[in-house]
Formats: sequence, structure tokens, C-alpha cells
Amino acid sequence: MTYMLTATVLSAAAIAFYGLSSTYSISGLLVLGGVAVSGLLAQLAMTLAFSHGSPTLAATLQYSTIGFAAAYSYLVLDETLGLSALVGIALLAISGGIAASLMPAVPLSSGDSVTARAGSGDGSRSHHAHTAVR
Repeated sequence: MTYMLTATVLSAAAIAFYGLSSTYSISGLLVLGGVAVSGLLAQLAMTLAFSHGSPTLAATLQYSTIGFAAAYSYLVLDETLGLSALVGIALLAISGGIAASLMPAVPLSSGDSVTARAGSGDGSRSHHAHTAVR
């Protein structure tokens, strides 16, 4: 909520300073709107993942967006990345794989939630694991 309020206030200040004149086309604004809606949905999904799942796994998977963005920019926008960017993406992928492999596995029974967390190692669930898988 704070982010949205800050962005709104700063945007209003920029409009007051620069005015409303622009060179944007309707198609460009539609594309920008699509990006905004996609970003909103992705952020809501990540918020849900952090609140219901393993924070370590959610953070690890969140870093995969960098690799997807690089692939998208290469395939769609015909952009190429430098060696340092490719090495950085590889290091993120490797460290994410290591972090995910070091997470303790918690077996889920049919009545357990996907949000079961590693407790004492006996497969017990935390108080967050109350929603059954449907």
C-alpha cells in the first residue's frame, strides 16, 4: 500500500511539473497497461507464495525471473547479454538449485496442505498448514 501511495504522489508531482503532454500512442499505452496488469498479478502470486509456502523456495524461484527476462529479451527483442550478465544468471541458478536441494523435505499425507513446513523432522505441520489441497 505504501508503494502504491508513493508512486501516486510522485506521479502527480511529475505531472504537475512536466504537464500532461506526451508522445505515447494508444497501442503503446495498451501494451504498458498489459505489462502493469501482468506485474500486478505476478506480485500478488509472489506475495501468496511467501505467505503460504517455504520462504526459501519462494525466494529461490523469484530469482528465476531474471533468467526468463533474459531469454524473453533475446527471443522477442533480439537483445544480447554480455558475459558478466550471463555469468551472473548462471550463479543465481546454481545458488538457487543448491538452496532448494538443501531444504528439508517434509512428506505430505493426503490431508496435509502444500504449506507444510519442516518442524521437528517428524512430518509435523506448522500452524500455517491448515488449508487442504483440493
